[in-house]
Amino acid sequence: MIIILWAFHRRGERSQRVFFSNTSDNVQAAILARLDLNKKQWRSRLFFLGLSFLILAASGPQIGTRVRPVERKGVDLVIAFDTSTSMDAEDVKPSRLAKAKFEIGQLISKLKGDRVAIIIFAGTSHLYLPLTTDYEAALLFLNGIDTDMIPTQGTAISAAMENAM
Repeated sequence: MIIILWAFHRRGERSQRVFFSNTSDNVQAAILARLDLNKKQWRSRLFFLGLSFLILAASGPQIGTRVRPVERKGVDLVIAFDTSTSMDAEDVKPSRLAKAKFEIGQLISKLKGDRVAIIIFAGTSHLYLPLTTDYEAALLFLNGIDTDMIPTQGTAISAAMENAM
């Protein structure tokens, strides 16, 4: 980096010498009288300072070299949610689906430091929400669950349990 800065500086001096080599002393004095050398020096300094910071940023400095594992207290909670059409039954008010969403939402709201995941299943099983400590996202995903999410109907709870493992 220092070599690059030195080369830029030398190039500027050389171009100035070439420019003034063919001019008379009177012309040089007139040109230099109009130039604000202080302004030119500051502009040059700021350019080199900016270039230095750009090169420093491009080198990718990092503080610290050790990776420390994060100690987390809590459990991993995986919820298997039935999305078959039987969840639309209204034997529980307002429906099994709405009641399950409400109860699971209450459970998620009480979690602190635990990770939660949601697996949905009907005829097949799918990971709907990976393990996360973002409870707001979990509630958002929970509210998006519907019985039309999995077109294959049935109750493949064994597939959901395999996904949970």
